[in-house]
Amino acid sequence: MSEAADLAKAALSRGDLIAAYDATVSAIEGGDESKAVRHQQVLALARMGDTERAMGLFEAYGLDRSQDPHERAAGARLLKDRALASPEGERLFALERAFEAYHAIYLESGDSFPGINAATLALLAGREQRARELAAALLGDPAVAAAGDYYMAVTKAEALLILGGKKDVAEVLRGAAVRASRDHGARSGSARQLSRIAAHLGMGEAARRTLVAPLAPPKAMHFCGHMFTADAAAEARFREEIDEILAREDVGFAYGALACGGDMLIAEVALDRGVPLHVVLPFDEEDFLAQSVRPGGEGWEARFRACIERAASVVRASETEFFGDPRQYGYGSRMAMGLARLRAAHLAGDSVQVAIWDGKPSHGAAGTGADVAAWKAHGGRSKAIGPGDVARDLTRPPPRAAGGYERALAAILFTGFKGFSTLKESALPAFW
Repeated sequence: MSEAADLAKAALSRGDLIAAYDATVSAIEGGDESKAVRHQQVLALARMGDTERAMGLFEAYGLDRSQDPHERAAGARLLKDRALASPEGERLFALERAFEAYHAIYLESGDSFPGINAATLALLAGREQRARELAAALLGDPAVAAAGDYYMAVTKAEALLILGGKKDVAEVLRGAAVRASRDHGARSGSARQLSRIAAHLGMGEAARRTLVAPLAPPKAMHFCGHMFTADAAAEARFREEIDEILAREDVGFAYGALACGGDMLIAEVALDRGVPLHVVLPFDEEDFLAQSVRPGGEGWEARFRACIERAASVVRASETEFFGDPRQYGYGSRMAMGLARLRAAHLAGDSVQVAIWDGKPSHGAAGTGADVAAWKAHGGRSKAIGPGDVARDLTRPPPRAAGGYERALAAILFTGFKGFSTLKESALPAFW
């Protein structure tokens, strides 16, 4: 596998689908001719739900002719996605097509991955006897029976569930091979598949959640907090409370800015716990340092740079400078919230907000109160830690001159007609 394919595969395992896709695009543009990187690109698109584009690339890249059964199986997976999204009257036929695709690869290769998918699709297509036969054959495979690694373990669990062994499934999912896996993307896919089978077999929603609970990914966190000056005693208390919340909530990904005080403390605790930190700065870094880091006093800038150095990623919501408009902060916060929600959605997991907040609402587009309100307005859970009596009266330098222009946040949708650029000037009146 090429280096780019490895990078994409690692991103998929983290549930970072956009990074996985971008890695493959850059590699292909850079001359990578491997089928492996193209396979990862198709998988990234498939997991994002872009089934038709993924299918087009699968065929264009010739993955249907690959010697690797897993690469060929991507096409069967896309047929499965199409089938599950089909109207009820068309679904059975579409499921049959997906079953046949997986089954053909299994018969040719003997690989358990297309085999277990064929068994599940046979079940969903109403071919219960064939599903049981395939599941029993897979359980007779010594590697599947031993469940020595994650993929063999979840294959065993899926086969057992098809055969009705719910208690045995739970035991396999609680085993060491599943616990040791940090491929959150794969775990998410397994949870969806098992839940789908369980629903088909008549298991209720609560029971399904309990069944797949061992596969649940860690939560994505958005963090925020009041700015304040350094206070060793207060910070020690904060750290203890933050650490307890992150442990209890099983936080695995952190998104937010790095203002002095609350932001920075939560980020530092997350990093110390080994949680990947994704920093979202609202605007130009130098202006952010001047407005939100240095006002806290000596030492905060060094801590800011240490967090940046350890961060998994750093993005700017906008490349602009700060012109004194609080909506610039608000936009950055909402981007961080969106990224946290997106990571949770890509892993079919959950998200939570952690805030060092005094409980008072913010009057305007920015501030910790505004961030908490925005998160809750979209159905999010927020865990707040009171700031106590830390010193929050900070002096900020004046922002850059706005130049007399009125600014607003806006989304622009641009579209065009195919071939418009080829029209001659004389044709434009008729076109309009």
